[in-house]
Amino acid sequence: MFVRAVGQKKLKTLFIAGGAVGVIGSTAYSFKVRNDNSIKQQNTELLSILPRNEVDSKLTKLQQTYKFNSKIKRIDVNQLPSNNPIEDCHIESVLNNDSNNSESNDKIMLFGVLDGHSGGHTSNYLQKNLVSKVISKLYPIIADENLEVFNNTLKEAFIELDNHIVIDGFKQLIKSPNRDTLFKMTMPAISGSCCLLTIFNTQSEILTVAQTGDSRAILISKEPGENNYSVKQLSRDLTGDNVDEIERIKNLHPEEEYAIFRGRVLGSLQPSRAFGDYRYKLDISKHVNSFPPDVKMFLKRQPKHLLTPPYVTAEPDVMNYKIDLKKDKYLVIASDGLFELLNNDDIARLVAQWDTQKTQRNLFNIDVIEEPIKQDTFKYDSRYKNDLPCILKDENIATHLIRNALSFGGQEEFVDLMCSLKEPGSRKYRDDLTVQVIFFEES
Repeated sequence: MFVRAVGQKKLKTLFIAGGAVGVIGSTAYSFKVRNDNSIKQQNTELLSILPRNEVDSKLTKLQQTYKFNSKIKRIDVNQLPSNNPIEDCHIESVLNNDSNNSESNDKIMLFGVLDGHSGGHTSNYLQKNLVSKVISKLYPIIADENLEVFNNTLKEAFIELDNHIVIDGFKQLIKSPNRDTLFKMTMPAISGSCCLLTIFNTQSEILTVAQTGDSRAILISKEPGENNYSVKQLSRDLTGDNVDEIERIKNLHPEEEYAIFRGRVLGSLQPSRAFGDYRYKLDISKHVNSFPPDVKMFLKRQPKHLLTPPYVTAEPDVMNYKIDLKKDKYLVIASDGLFELLNNDDIARLVAQWDTQKTQRNLFNIDVIEEPIKQDTFKYDSRYKNDLPCILKDENIATHLIRNALSFGGQEEFVDLMCSLKEPGSRKYRDDLTVQVIFFEES
């Protein structure tokens, strides 16, 4: 198929990631070549740029702000779908800390991002069930000063929940192979989800970060000096590009050349840890023929080099940090869709600009601390980034980050374009975006 603009006096074209998107103000015609070499003309709309007020409405539709009387005083949240429906979910949960020596306002505060793929079944399940599973395991030791015990118990909670999703989900389907069982029990095993969960104990001021997949948490701190900030990545990106993950998987499957290659597990799945994703954890080939057609149609083809599953685990990478309330100001948690567009320095700079209400980039000194994996390539390279002053119009800082991530360095016309792309076709240009920004209360 080829597309031709007709009756066009002026044609403005924006080139993105090697592809061209025509922004046109007159009628566009799509021509299909038929077998008899005749041409059939069809009147279709190629792309309609939304008015600025509709762009703003789309950007703010899912934004939320929660305020607390605690050492975390506020959290701003926002999402911008690219899949339809969105495959991401997020968690905000605050519990009383009833352990010994705790005070009435001591809290256990859980926040997290669930980045779904191949559908939203797994992320939706985790949104409903992860916190209750984690807290039921952790509550007896919530005040335990032995962080190793705490971390190992948290890992057990993740693994047990994933076993319930995948192993129990398919046990039930094998026992009762029908569509009702599939929809009620097994769909969360068929799709998948990364998960980054943070747990902040306001009594100890310890922040625990549990990472399964490739979402990311970064801590932004105010350093001495008027416009000095620092940013520290608190999680590792657990993907097929991570050398530690490559070594771990190869050690588990030493005789398998294709256990991980092309930066992906079995050459296919980019996150090396995830909930669900049964295809990388179970071999159900001997059961497939016993399933009726309306069940089999939802199952996915077994990976070509599947020999000794499991290859993927939901066991999280767990790290602990003592929060310094005198300088640590913001915790940004986001799905990898944000980090395809911005690096840690970009995000810290945008947060500083929002914090001070100053738009100029070069006013700020950002110290990037201990970045575990430096991301050198992005979905859109530097040719598209103009590094103009940031767009400063949002009270919700999560919305501020999403808007500016789409602006390619302060260009509002790019925001208009990226928001005008319709779901799910927009997935070619950007992922689902989910962002949480946690505000720490200054001591």
